[in-house]
Amino acid sequence: YQENAEKMARDFQRAAELLPIDWDNTAAGSRTKGNNAFRPNKIWALSYLGKSLLYAGSPLMVNGGENSNRSYDADYCKRAADALGKVLAMVEGGQTQYALVNFDKYSSLFYTKEQNWLMPGGTEAIMRSPTYGADSYWRQMNSYQIQDIAEGDGIILCPAANYVNYFGMANGLPLSDPNSGFSKEQPWKGRDPRFYNNFLYDGVKMIKAPTDDKFKAFEYANLYEGGNACNDPKRTSRTGYLNYKFIPLGANKADNDYGYGKATHFHLAWLRLAEVYLLYAEAAAQGYGSPSGKSTSFTKNAVEAVNVIRQRAGVEDVATAYTADLEKFMGEVRRERAVELAYEGHRFNDLRRWKLLTESPYNIKTTQRFDRAEAFDPNADPKERKVVNFREEVVTQRKLSSKHYWLPFKTDDVTMYPEFYQNPGW
Repeated sequence: YQENAEKMARDFQRAAELLPIDWDNTAAGSRTKGNNAFRPNKIWALSYLGKSLLYAGSPLMVNGGENSNRSYDADYCKRAADALGKVLAMVEGGQTQYALVNFDKYSSLFYTKEQNWLMPGGTEAIMRSPTYGADSYWRQMNSYQIQDIAEGDGIILCPAANYVNYFGMANGLPLSDPNSGFSKEQPWKGRDPRFYNNFLYDGVKMIKAPTDDKFKAFEYANLYEGGNACNDPKRTSRTGYLNYKFIPLGANKADNDYGYGKATHFHLAWLRLAEVYLLYAEAAAQGYGSPSGKSTSFTKNAVEAVNVIRQRAGVEDVATAYTADLEKFMGEVRRERAVELAYEGHRFNDLRRWKLLTESPYNIKTTQRFDRAEAFDPNADPKERKVVNFREEVVTQRKLSSKHYWLPFKTDDVTMYPEFYQNPGW
């Protein structure tokens, strides 16, 4: 793995030396000014240089999957932090076209509507795949909702409750911290603002203005035990939550405020600036063996880089209880990646490279069940609602072992000559 990583690093480094930061500011790019966002540039190259080096220094790639050693390679991590730090120094120095979007525009990272098919991502998207017009996956919006209000195909993509638990409190603490203030009687109170942005929970409005009687029963999310939003595993949520990170309120049959006619464009960037901050934090901490570790290429240390992302969302900084110990801090880094990059296609690779794919609780999916403690009031703030009998149950468990950290090679390939071995366990 490292041999290939070194080849990639040489290519990315050479590309960074040759490419401009912004093609709009070059003679060649001036002919397509304003339309150069998909052309590889120096920021792409340095960002992927850092990411590939961090992967090469991660536990799976350093130690293999057949043991419990989860140590990093400090040298790879230092090199990664150096490359990623250069990107962040240029961004914060105003030398690039990239910047974090304000949190009130957070949804614009993932979808746009009635903006002439504007590509989502704004100033934060570094690398994206091209799409054109209606080829924007807006139909997938139906799969995030219960089938009674969507034009879906029977697929319900509901978030596992144990994953939702990564979204801690606005005070910056994880739910499990005894000082977090989390209460099973009011489980949606005081949470990380990204929780409210990403998830639909019990009592939240699902339909803006139902005019047809058949939709009025679904105006609010009835996700309590026996509610109509969680009573059928094939048509409703199996976990007590629905994923609204990628869809606007109104993307349903009742409101019909989405889709082709509304130029709804749903698209995920392959790499965005927020991830660069989190990659840097991980690399700097592991490279220099401390949460206060930092590269000479950037003024911020690992903790401060995480706090940049939290501050954008209105979450308090990493608590001091998690900044004195490297492993405790890494728990917060892993949790921050889970929260900020939720459902954007990074989690499986993260769990693999951290060697956590086979470990509990990372190999389970759960549901949260509860009863409403009071009569439903549509005018009440759903964050303040009280519940009773709150409990969490396992829905499924992955039966994975160490061999699943790598895919098997084809039998025809590994029988060509004795030195070409099969991956372990296959």
